[in-house]
Amino acid sequence: MFYPDMSPYRERNVIYPKVLNVGWLDSIHEYPKGIVSNKLCKKLKQLTLLENYQTSRSALVIHTNHVRYIYSCPLCHSDIALYDEKRNEIMMLGINQIQIPSANKDYLFCAPSLIYHFITEHDYLPPYDFLEAIECFDINTPFNCDKDGGYFNSKIEHA
Repeated sequence: MFYPDMSPYRERNVIYPKVLNVGWLDSIHEYPKGIVSNKLCKKLKQLTLLENYQTSRSALVIHTNHVRYIYSCPLCHSDIALYDEKRNEIMMLGINQIQIPSANKDYLFCAPSLIYHFITEHDYLPPYDFLEAIECFDINTPFNCDKDGGYFNSKIEHA
């Protein structure tokens, strides 16, 4: 499923202008390529693996829209898993979205959980603002992407 980077997030007939798409790649559209630092890749992996620790009572909720099936990578057509060293478990990617506030907290980025794979295996270079958001995100500060910031309160309905 392709959405241009930094385009407003949408669900059915509702557009959320304070929620921006990042990393929704497919095999048809070109995407920016480059190198993301090891430091940011490690942090993104840590944020991606939070799914293994998240519960409805967690102080930190950034994974949403879980599906009951796995989306394979649209670029290499493989099912992708991440190894969690702390729990000695494997987490499948392509089963949810990761939502991270921008560094200035003005908007929320929405990315597929496959974004880590896109960056590390397909040289995808996300927009600078997304990388800055990853760098600035404090894993020790409570945040709930569905409730904090009011990002989903601003919406435009269309036919």
